[in-house]
Amino acid sequence: MASPTDDKTRQLVLTMRNYRLPDWTVERSVEGLYTGFSLSMSGYTIFAGALLLIAIAGADTKALRRLAMVMVLGMAVLTVVSMIYFILPPTTFLLLSLLLAAASLLRA
Repeated sequence: MASPTDDKTRQLVLTMRNYRLPDWTVERSVEGLYTGFSLSMSGYTIFAGALLLIAIAGADTKALRRLAMVMVLGMAVLTVVSMIYFILPPTTFLLLSLLLAAASLLRA
């Protein structure tokens, strides 16, 4: 991260790094939440693009299994990012989505 040039920006960066938000298990900084959100949105964009490429390739059983595998891998990556940077409630729902996607892959 580039060094802030003025006092207001410098104070904002220090506050984001040092202010902690209480969670059920650990405390997260505002900077950590911001970074995690940014990584998740970037990851989701790549994930959605991969899903579209697979869906365009064809809708046969093999393509649907590959789509389910990409979904499970993408959800696993987002869950790891969420465990590192986010608070517990969104991580819990993301983990539930991962488990449902894995179950659908096993049933396919």
